[in-house]
Amino acid sequence: MRPYPSPAWSVFLGFAASNIFECSGYNVAGIFVHKVPLYSFTSNNNQQPPYCFAASSSLDMMGDPSINFLASQVWPSARVAASALERYKEMVCLGTVCEFGCGPGLPSITAAKLGCKKVFATDLDEFALKLVDHASHEQGLGSVIQTERLDITAPMEVPGSHEAGSIKIPEADIYLFSDIFESSQVAAGVARVSKHILSNDDSAMVWVFAQSDRACREDFLREMRQLLDDPNLDWLQLEEFESRPNKRLFLCNLDETKVQYA
Repeated sequence: MRPYPSPAWSVFLGFAASNIFECSGYNVAGIFVHKVPLYSFTSNNNQQPPYCFAASSSLDMMGDPSINFLASQVWPSARVAASALERYKEMVCLGTVCEFGCGPGLPSITAAKLGCKKVFATDLDEFALKLVDHASHEQGLGSVIQTERLDITAPMEVPGSHEAGSIKIPEADIYLFSDIFESSQVAAGVARVSKHILSNDDSAMVWVFAQSDRACREDFLREMRQLLDDPNLDWLQLEEFESRPNKRLFLCNLDETKVQYA
């Protein structure tokens, strides 16, 4: 008898299946892409679920070293983040959402589909932003979603200085990070930006989603504990969000073996 796949293999097979499903021969900037829908999305008026575009093969990008293939894929954390936006849509659709390190932008597109007034989708990778633009315009969301190139590791702009290379944080009600901890430098940047948001806006919320196997997320957690002077700050399950008295900062841990792909 053939043994069942291990949890790790189950994740890989689910991720692979999600990235070959609905291959429809789309093309963005000369790269073959395919639709990746949020299958868990529910609708009261038979709406199609929101979808983004993901690159179909890393081989298509070999001739362009400026494109980061990892930024063109939909990772489990992005799916959970998008599902969380829908789960708390009464809170989400009344305001503005900003997603950092958006990649193909499934959470951003979901927020726009839910009825957000404005969505900012930011990433360092220009091809990722093209994927967001293409998918949002195809779904009639182009007037809601604004893409911006932003380096989360760059220094923040000081009011009145306009220093070259500095970043200006878009004004939003909910700031979202999903699976962005690709290095310790990025993790430190996320912590610094999160602290800046929480310190300069009394009502803005910061939601961070990360898989349990992402090593650099612990660099982020250590930095946040120090910046906020909160040694008890920790990762929580999505179900624990509602019971938290302070919902302004939520660090969501997810088990990638339980993420819904189809």
